[in-house]
Formats: sequence, structure tokens, C-alpha cells
Amino acid sequence: MDGSRPPEQNFGSSPGSAEGAAAEGGAEAGDVHPLSNNTHTELDTPLLDLLDLDFSNVSNDNKTAPRNAVSLEYDDYSEEDTGTAYIGTEDNLDLRTTDGQYRSYYIAAQEITWDYGIRKPHQLIKTRERRRGMRKFLAEYKKVVFRAFSDRDFQIPVTRGELQEHLGLMGPIIKAEVNDLLTVTFKNMASRPYSLHLHGVYDKSQGDGQSSGAGVAGVPGEAVQPGEVRVYTWRITRKQGPTAAEFDCKAGAYYSTQNKAGGTEKDLHSGLIGPLVICKPGTLHPQLNLQPNLQEYALLFHTFDETKSWYLDENIRRYCTPPCQAQKDDPWFQLSNKFAAINGYVAETLPGLMVAQHQQVRWHLLNVGGDGEYHTAHFHGLPFSIHKEQEHRMGVYNLYPGVFGTVEMRPATVGTWMVECTVGEHQLAGMRAKLLVYNPRK
Repeated sequence: MDGSRPPEQNFGSSPGSAEGAAAEGGAEAGDVHPLSNNTHTELDTPLLDLLDLDFSNVSNDNKTAPRNAVSLEYDDYSEEDTGTAYIGTEDNLDLRTTDGQYRSYYIAAQEITWDYGIRKPHQLIKTRERRRGMRKFLAEYKKVVFRAFSDRDFQIPVTRGELQEHLGLMGPIIKAEVNDLLTVTFKNMASRPYSLHLHGVYDKSQGDGQSSGAGVAGVPGEAVQPGEVRVYTWRITRKQGPTAAEFDCKAGAYYSTQNKAGGTEKDLHSGLIGPLVICKPGTLHPQLNLQPNLQEYALLFHTFDETKSWYLDENIRRYCTPPCQAQKDDPWFQLSNKFAAINGYVAETLPGLMVAQHQQVRWHLLNVGGDGEYHTAHFHGLPFSIHKEQEHRMGVYNLYPGVFGTVEMRPATVGTWMVECTVGEHQLAGMRAKLLVYNPRK
């Protein structure tokens, strides 16, 4: 590199090239989906829409049968018009190029309150509901999460729209293509030291990045004190991207590694985790930072243990007031503070999982748990493909500890379907979500 600082841009935007970056504007954030049931506390600063999309032809009506009968074993789309108004048209496609781009993100660690989708006080939760995984010891929990901002001063938070509300507890999706220069400006807005590390991404020059007005250059994974800002840079290489036999993009993750003695356990259980997506060159739209005509979701299957959170004692002091009594060695206390969740939501409370019938949908599946935390992701009634040397159609996907996977599907049947981990213990504990497949022509 020539030592110059990459041009500044808003979160989620990606200029067409290094030379033309200064001439292009950043993307704007989307409106919050009206169906959201996310109850955690965040900044509510309004922000303009990220995408100016036309959803006039899209409906949530899921009562209409599919136009053509389609087999679940083999779906023939040769005569189907599968395009939707979801994210642009073919006229917006960018020619593929091998030139790298600058991609900049502003991400902060923020402390919030979270209830895992269980709004009732634990005293009012019925026995039948507890058996479905709706159990908790405290009304709410203080957590720390990654959140996106659109400015270098971290004054304007990016409001999550309907494309992002499914992320729940997770941070924003960091996207990059092979050959890109990725810059993340990280600010610790929490009350204790944290860090930011991209899983499996390393560049020998990343510790020698250039300082900027937003902060000083830092080494990913090193602790950042409260109130401090660090600027990280990575050169995304072919080794870190998808192979020729894989889909256009592959899943990864970023997280905090400040708790080195226990790996990332305390940081992770406190909430610091987000999805990383690395794509082949020319895959992403240069302005929208999305792949046109494709819906994309990220799902984290993880059991959050609040007894391993940095905020356990503070949560007990704040939310367990008399007559509440907390005994840390009590088996019920330990059990009721574990949440088998998808993106931080339990028992079918995760919002935002809506896909169009026959639309290409890509799922990034994450498991960052420790030894012994195995998950099996199952999309009921919706077979998917794994793009390896041959394209296999499957119903379940095994997620071993520290494993990330990417699958694709074209949902054939309108309706509400279950997405869950079929490991019995996790299934009974509430690791389930509902997925709506709607007819975009209704």
C-alpha cells in the first residue's frame, strides 16, 4: 500500500474502486420493520433508509397455495419467474472485476438490556411455557453487543430495517470480497475492555495500519479500553474466500477475544458476536453492498449462559431485588439462566424470517460454542443445497463447535415453517424459530 488512508464512507457502502471511492456516496439505513418484537434497549436516533426498495408487489399473505405443484425432492424452476422486487434488477448488476475495493465499517461495543424474547416476568410463565423453553430467572439481562454506526464520530447509529432485524443479538454483517481492503473502526462504548477479531482472517500487515482521525491503528484481538477507538485493516485473500466449488459467499464470524484466559467464553456469553461474509470478486452490488436478486440471512445457534457473563453480579443486584433470592450454586438458578437461542431469541420469538416463494435464499449458519456444543440445523419442509464438488440437497446441516456453513434454497411451498436445532436437549430448551414463506405475487 502507498500509506494513504482509505476514503471515508458510511457503514454498509462500498465504492466501486479505490480511485472512484471519493465520488460515491454512502448507503442509508432502513426503517424498522413494524412486526419486530425485539425488546432490547438501544439508541433510537432516526436515520434515513438504507435501501429505497419497492415492496408494492410483496405481501405477507401465506394462505395461497403455490401456483404449480412442486416436489420437495426435486424442484424445476425452468418455467418459473423467480424474480422479485426484493433488491434491484438485472440493470443494476455490476460487471465482475478482480480489482479490490475499499470497504469501511464503523462498529462499537454497546451495553444494552435483553430479554431473549421472553416478555413475561418469570413469576407469570406457565409450566407449559417453561417446557417449550420460555424460562428465565431475571426479568432482563445487561449485555454487550456489536452495533453499527454511519459516521466516524459514532454519533449516528445505523437503524436496523427488515433486512437486518433477524440478526437479533448479533452485530451487523461485515461483508467483503476477495482482494478487498477491509477497514473496521472499532469504538469501545462499554464499561470494560473488549476487542474485535475476524475469525480466520489474518494479514501480516494488519498491525501496521495507518492511524486516522477516527482512532489509532490497532492489532485485532488486543484489548481496547472503554472510550478508546482502534482502526483495523485486513487484505482479504483468496485463501479466506470461497472456493470455485462453493457458493459465491461463505460464512464466518467476528467476536471479542479479550478474555484470553478462558478463550472467548465470557465475551461471547456477554453478547459480543457477529457474522462475517466473504464473497468472490464482483459478487456484491457496489452501492448496496448486497448480492442482487437474493435474500440473505445469518443464524447463530448458541446456548447463552448468563452465569458466565461479565455482568452476572450486576444483573443480580439490578434485577433480583427482595423477595428475589439468587443462589449461584442452585441447580434451578443455573438452568434458568441458560438460553438455547437462535440469534439471541428462544421459543419461536425471533423476528424477521420472511422469504419469497421460489426466491433464491442464502443462509449463513454459525456455531461458535465450545467443546460439546453440537447443533443440527433443520429447516422443516424446505430442503436446501450445499455447494461442494457436487450439489447435494439436504434437510439438516450439522454444525460442530467453531464451524460455519452456507446453504441455499428456493422455498417451494407457502406457509409458516419451523427452523430449529434437532438435538433433543436444545430443541426442548427453545432453540427454535418460525420462518414465513410468502407468495410475492399476492
